[in-house]
Amino acid sequence: DPVARNIGTQWIGWAAVALLLSVLGAILITRVINRPLARLTVAAEQPGRGQTPAALPATGPVEIRTVNESFNRMVADLGKLEADRAVLLAGISHDLRTPLTRLRLELEMAELPTQTRAAMIADLVQMDAIVRQFLDYARRAPQQPAEPVDVSALVGEAVSRARIEQLPQATVNLLIAPAVTVRGYRTEIDRALDNLLMNAVKYGHDPASDRLDLTVSVTTDGQEAVIAVADHGPGVPAEQIERLLR
Repeated sequence: DPVARNIGTQWIGWAAVALLLSVLGAILITRVINRPLARLTVAAEQPGRGQTPAALPATGPVEIRTVNESFNRMVADLGKLEADRAVLLAGISHDLRTPLTRLRLELEMAELPTQTRAAMIADLVQMDAIVRQFLDYARRAPQQPAEPVDVSALVGEAVSRARIEQLPQATVNLLIAPAVTVRGYRTEIDRALDNLLMNAVKYGHDPASDRLDLTVSVTTDGQEAVIAVADHGPGVPAEQIERLLR
């Protein structure tokens, strides 16, 4: 009986030791497997933040190694696409600036009414600013900091630049609060204003009279500046709103 009791106690001890070793082994194996998966998770988040992750090591189990190699190929392909896009944008933008410069020189020398010449030169200056912005984007230059922009003045300039009142059966009513200023980017706001006004000219005619009566307003709502372009066109179908905002 004493011998039987000792043997039973020893087996219980050995079983406890084996269980402990099994748990420790499982934890170790889990960490070994999870470490490359955690590294892959961190690397996969970096492209979404505009970063280029370092190449993952082609080591470990076959499955992990295959995934890492596939991820490295994907990162390399994305880098090549980014480089090709940059070269394409830089080439197009650079080539566009040459005729823009030539057109401005010809306008300066042409015998045109002062107001017409000034409006056309303003258009060329804006186009040059847009091209310069694309060049900065292609070179991945850092975004310029926002600056105070006089929205009231920009809206007035945009309406003058659009020359809407020179169109037949067209009137523009301006309701612009003075000196409404925001922090932003002048070139991008100009582009947005031009789009608003050109769309109003294209789609804002009254279906009954074919007149174009626009009301352009600049107001403030708390800390926000509100620009509105109102017309008498048929409007945008509800199912097209999402596509329009795209």
